[in-house]
Amino acid sequence: AAEASGAEAAEPAYEVHVYGKPWDIAAEPYRTTYFSPATVALRQARGRCCGRSALPKVLWAWAFAPFYLFFTPACGVMYKCGCRIAFSKWGQVETCNIYDGSASHRCPWCTCSGLSCLFVASDAKAFRGIFLLDLLPDGFCVAVLTALAVASMWRGADRLGRKRGLQLRTMAVVKASLATAWFLLYCLVVGGLFFAGRPDYPYFLGIERAAPSLGAQPHFALLSPPASRLLLSVQELQLQRSAWVVLDARGSRPSGGAIPGAIAAPWPALAQGGAAELGRRSVLLPAGEILTMLAAVGVTRTSRVVVYGSWDGGWGEEGRLFWTLDYLGFKESGLACLDGGIEAWRTAGAPLAAAPAAVVRPLARGSGPGVATEAPEEDFRAETSWVQQLLAQAAPAVLLDTRERAEFEGMPTGDPNGAARSGHIPGAFWWPWRDRLFAPRAASAAGPPPLRSCSELLGSLPPGTATADEVVTYCTGGIRSGFVYFALRGCGLGGRSGRPSLRNYDGSWFAWSANSSLRCEGLGPGCAAPA
Repeated sequence: AAEASGAEAAEPAYEVHVYGKPWDIAAEPYRTTYFSPATVALRQARGRCCGRSALPKVLWAWAFAPFYLFFTPACGVMYKCGCRIAFSKWGQVETCNIYDGSASHRCPWCTCSGLSCLFVASDAKAFRGIFLLDLLPDGFCVAVLTALAVASMWRGADRLGRKRGLQLRTMAVVKASLATAWFLLYCLVVGGLFFAGRPDYPYFLGIERAAPSLGAQPHFALLSPPASRLLLSVQELQLQRSAWVVLDARGSRPSGGAIPGAIAAPWPALAQGGAAELGRRSVLLPAGEILTMLAAVGVTRTSRVVVYGSWDGGWGEEGRLFWTLDYLGFKESGLACLDGGIEAWRTAGAPLAAAPAAVVRPLARGSGPGVATEAPEEDFRAETSWVQQLLAQAAPAVLLDTRERAEFEGMPTGDPNGAARSGHIPGAFWWPWRDRLFAPRAASAAGPPPLRSCSELLGSLPPGTATADEVVTYCTGGIRSGFVYFALRGCGLGGRSGRPSLRNYDGSWFAWSANSSLRCEGLGPGCAAPA
């Protein structure tokens, strides 16, 4: 009609709807607001993330977030596992000693003995930080179970919301609360089932089961940590300084100072050392020779000796020196390690000397091997031929490999410490010394970490330890395993009357790998892949 009359065509009219109702522009004045491009982009992003269409995604993220972000702390509160952030040198995380200390489970945030491993367990080689997306039965089943349970609860909430006419915001709060309730319920129910069904699951909501003990040693349950026997605190040493001979196991020129009057007794000085063939590098010198070297600096079997080192910051040198003296026949009542090592001494503000007062040195050539007035405690030491015979006889024994995971499994590029082969002794259990021995602590805590209690240490030993005749510790050169020997000795294993017998293998992997006739398991060259 407009064209026929020659008039201008009218602008098309648009009807604006707000919340589904017509907007009467004449009756309801409006204003125009201009936004910058950045503001527009932010408003659009907020709409995509928080709008009605994005709400289900946000709620699903909320449903799974507690399992990823909060279950490990919940594990620490509920199961008393003491979680901490502890990333390994490969960029992955430290091991989780769930159940029997299996090497196939890892936690994403901490070293933790608790239920959190069920949610995030993954093989160490495949773990890349992807939460609940591995194909292992545990993580996959938990993800599916959570999705089904939460979806079912939300469908019920939707029916109730439509019936009562609840607003979108109220429904979002209800669904988020249901997801949180599912997380808490899962923790409580599954945790309670594990506590009720597994005797080796010791803690739940403040309830502590009696500490595990080895059958022949019921008094283990009464020991907490080895300080009750073989540790000497900094305060005790300061009060009784004149009664103790102090040996520094770190070296002749340790960094960071030394305890005044200490005598440096580094383990290489008491071993056959670099001049020997690889297989005997860490093997002890003859007992008479070591005793003569110690006597030269005033240390005898009747001396009260306390040894110290770098604690968890080193390789366990003080443990190796403790084992050496124990093997040589030093009296148990006069032999101890300094609790916390040099770091505890430094943290306490005790005085430091620039260097040790004396150094234990090898005997001069031609001076003879020295004379041992008494035979050493051979039951405290394992040699390669003895270990070989032990395995051949299939005797009830437990071998603890105290090295890092990569060393135990073997590396195709060879052993990182220069051993002839890369792998482990057949039948050995992986028992990493730092993870098993030292209790987790807060990052803000000052001083070195304490040792775990005897109940924790003994409870983490492999199955069958209670009935074994022998427990043998080894590492690369008997150093880290020497510290494990010290800790287990403090909890009652070994000694002149303790059972099972406890030995440290001083030759360790250096000696075993150097003999090509001895079998080994691992991924490295020269070893058979484990079955």
